[in-house]
Amino acid sequence: MNLQRLLKIAYSDSRARRAISPILQNRSVKLEFGQRLIDEIVNRTQKDNVDKNGEPFEEYADSYTESKVFEIYGKSDSDVNLTLTEKMLSSMVVKNTSEGLTIEFADANENAKAHGHIHGIKRRSKSGGLRKVRRDFFGVPQDEQIKILKATVKDFQDESFDFDTAAEARDSGGLE
Repeated sequence: MNLQRLLKIAYSDSRARRAISPILQNRSVKLEFGQRLIDEIVNRTQKDNVDKNGEPFEEYADSYTESKVFEIYGKSDSDVNLTLTEKMLSSMVVKNTSEGLTIEFADANENAKAHGHIHGIKRRSKSGGLRKVRRDFFGVPQDEQIKILKATVKDFQDESFDFDTAAEARDSGGLE
């Protein structure tokens, strides 16, 4: 994610951009902003049951809802939240880049699961044919990114919020 590009969209006043730009170079600010994006992805996925564009996830296949795994984990037919073991969503981490940051999956298996959801997995439909089911949860709409960015910058400017302490408290592995 290119933070300077997002900054230009978020703040039309060039003086405001110049004042905020150095803040976005702070590793703790980047980590906090990235973690807030992850929190939003998780919230939209687990609580709202919607993809990155706010569209509801397609229902689970009957073969899945009738499986032992589904029963053992206590899943609900109506709660399509991509959370069987909670490992996939909890493996998202923030990484530092020269442009700003990226959010990725720290675990290769969880990355593969996410890839399947994002790009689609072939499923048998109720009529018996194969079709691709996509649940592209990995992202936050730009207007939400801007809100989160502005809130993060505001919190950073508020002396009562300690980004270094918040960053240390995170158990996500932090920025590289």
